[in-house]
Amino acid sequence: MTPKPHYAPLLTYAQKLMDVGVGIIAGAKIEIGQEWARNPKVVALTLLSRSLGNLKGAVGMVQQSLVVEARSLTRLACENLVCAGALAARGTGFVNDLVLDEAASRKRNGKLLLEHAEDQNLADVTHKLRGYLAELEKKHPKVKGLNMRYEAEASAVRQAYIWYTMLSGDALHVSATSLNRHLVRERDGDTVYLRVDVAPEPTHEEMYDTVEILCAVLLGVCVATNDILGGTPVGVVLRSMADEFDVLKAAHATDGLPKVS
Repeated sequence: MTPKPHYAPLLTYAQKLMDVGVGIIAGAKIEIGQEWARNPKVVALTLLSRSLGNLKGAVGMVQQSLVVEARSLTRLACENLVCAGALAARGTGFVNDLVLDEAASRKRNGKLLLEHAEDQNLADVTHKLRGYLAELEKKHPKVKGLNMRYEAEASAVRQAYIWYTMLSGDALHVSATSLNRHLVRERDGDTVYLRVDVAPEPTHEEMYDTVEILCAVLLGVCVATNDILGGTPVGVVLRSMADEFDVLKAAHATDGLPKVS
């Protein structure tokens, strides 16, 4: 029989947390007014839905020892938590900034496509893109992008931004750190060789650390969403879920293994 991984209790907890997240969404009662999809409660539910998918995908990657892929999804979940915290703190103000961030992104992408169309002498495409950009400029003359650090520091989820930045260079982006995972130094007598490891085996602690961050993030998104909704029937278990998570972390902190900050 294959022994259970050392992070098995966290995986069990993660499944319970996913069930709670689904229950929060199922128990939400929202009256849709003129805000429509810009209603902060609706945005909160979409952030929670996205986070549930990130967690499910990341857990699947962890179970295949694909820790870089799992940590990349974890980084996306951290961004969800930063946004959920900002949404809880600023409500409609954050939603409006989210719309402006989307407009800013569309302007950048449109200008990039226009440059490419002009280089390729695509007259019809160029004409359409210019019209699209003009309409976008008319609708959103002043746009700005979201600042994740500012949003995190202005809410109660500062820790999420630390994970967000750490995981960016560690797994999500091409960096010296992420590429170095695949390099192994081997000695043969007095000669040192450099070997490329296609699928490096992650450490036990790195695997545990990844699942623990995943659980912390989803717990945070669940709490923020439940608060934004004004409470849900399932949301009453979040306090006990937080206590259970603290117990799991405390048990790990005393097991004698080195810890990753």
